[in-house]
Amino acid sequence: MKIDTENKVDMNSIELKRNFVSVASHEIRTPLSSILLSVSLIEKYTQQQQTELIFKQTRKIKNTITNLKSILEDFLSLEKLDTGQVTAAFETFDLAELSNEIIEEMQEMALPDQKLRLICEVERSVNLDRNLLKNAIINLISNAIKYAGAPVIIELKVYTRPDKTVIRVTDNGIGIQEVEQANLFRPFYRIHSSGTIPGTGLGLTIVQRYIGLMKGTITFESKPGQKTSFKMVFPAQLQAAAKGAD
Repeated sequence: MKIDTENKVDMNSIELKRNFVSVASHEIRTPLSSILLSVSLIEKYTQQQQTELIFKQTRKIKNTITNLKSILEDFLSLEKLDTGQVTAAFETFDLAELSNEIIEEMQEMALPDQKLRLICEVERSVNLDRNLLKNAIINLISNAIKYAGAPVIIELKVYTRPDKTVIRVTDNGIGIQEVEQANLFRPFYRIHSSGTIPGTGLGLTIVQRYIGLMKGTITFESKPGQKTSFKMVFPAQLQAAAKGAD
């Protein structure tokens, strides 16, 4: 049986564009409406000289713009991946140093009842794309911060062995329902528990593709009400081969 691969690609492209329009119309229009409302309230509070309420609205504007910027960056990242503009630039670096850097940055974003913890068993340098790896880890930790609930412990565990590098992000939060797990890496897919949390449903798709560019794999396991864990594995020999190919 002959499969019309060209038509299949076209249909996938149409579906992606349809999803893009749907997500963009909601996830971009909503924060813009929020910003406009906050600006109107600031004008009102300024006339009444209510400084505290003015500061509350400016913080809301900043947070909304940050979320909007993240959404646009997801769209841009996917476009660059689809057009082959993103390639892995392998370099040798200290994974322990990078991990500490990430934990320090992300703890500032965590809620008061969310604790970030690092377990580091790094015995050697690694050959990976530092920027792609950092973006992937940050995305996974950011998801845990947004969706795991509180109180929660979010753990980043990194370790090296002679034959591989392993990075695991685990939280003891609300978990992911089994019925939703099969679609987790599908573009634009958002789990039902995400509710009103801003997002595009592209984060895990982008992470998976970044990991693939570095010759690695990503898997996950989740038990509703107990934990969620994402595991990235990079075989050492594939890292070396990819570096040599560059």
